Amino acid sequence: VQTFGDNRLVRQGSGAVVSSDGLILTTADVAASGPFEYQVIADGKILRGQIVARAALRDLALLGVDTDGLPVTRFDAVQNFQSGGTYLITGKTVSAPAAPTVFSQRALLSYVTDKEIVLDTTLNYFLSGAKVISTGGSVAGVVAIRNTRIILIPGRDIIQFLENYLSPRSNQR
Repeated sequence: VQTFGDNRLVRQGSGAVVSSDGLILTTADVAASGPFEYQVIADGKILRGQIVARAALRDLALLGVDTDGLPVTRFDAVQNFQSGGTYLITGKTVSAPAAPTVFSQRALLSYVTDKEIVLDTTLNYFLSGAKVISTGGSVAGVVAIRNTRIILIPGRDIIQFLENYLSPRSNQR
């Protein structure tokens, strides 16, 4: 996911496809609000995106792109987060147009509070929006960067955000 303003790249991070018809989840810092343009690189294509929902307190944003048939990420709502747990952060970064590079990075769960889950790993600008995979292979959440700390936004928060977004749409049918 890339954010452009004044014809230059402002922010870049990863995202997760949450519906096959083109809903992409990323963090609110990657998809910054303002007079920006957004693009998503998926299936080797550059797609123009639009913000369709935000949850600033959760640091989540949902982009819509015009495409079909994308593979969907399923988030695990029931994770038992404990200090010392090992996770894999994975996503894509773009160094050349339409040529994403897959990255992965190991992280340890540093600590858990009522307000945040902090991961211990090397801080890289492109980690925002990347998936966090548990040792069991489930998607535990996504990464957000807050004040140089690497935060895990858990799957349960993401699922609730998506349900809140989708519930008014399903009532309109």
